[in-house]
Amino acid sequence: MMLHMSSLYEDELNRLIKEEKAQIRVLKKQGTKSAKVETLQADIKFLETELKHFQSALERFRAKPVQPTPSQNASSSQAS
Repeated sequence: MMLHMSSLYEDELNRLIKEEKAQIRVLKKQGTKSAKVETLQADIKFLETELKHFQSALERFRAKPVQPTPSQNASSSQAS
């Protein structure tokens, strides 16, 4: 399995997940059991799901063989 650099989108999603987890830790230390914590937990779940879907799509894209475009086929057959 080849390792790829993460995309800017993946980096941003990971950053948002970390920020929201840190915010939950702060709220819990303050003894807060509010709707804010529940909202943050739902946001994290959404972001983690989005990240998994994006990474899955990227893996399919990266695994797909490269097909020449019709213009590349025409120019290579004319050169022969």
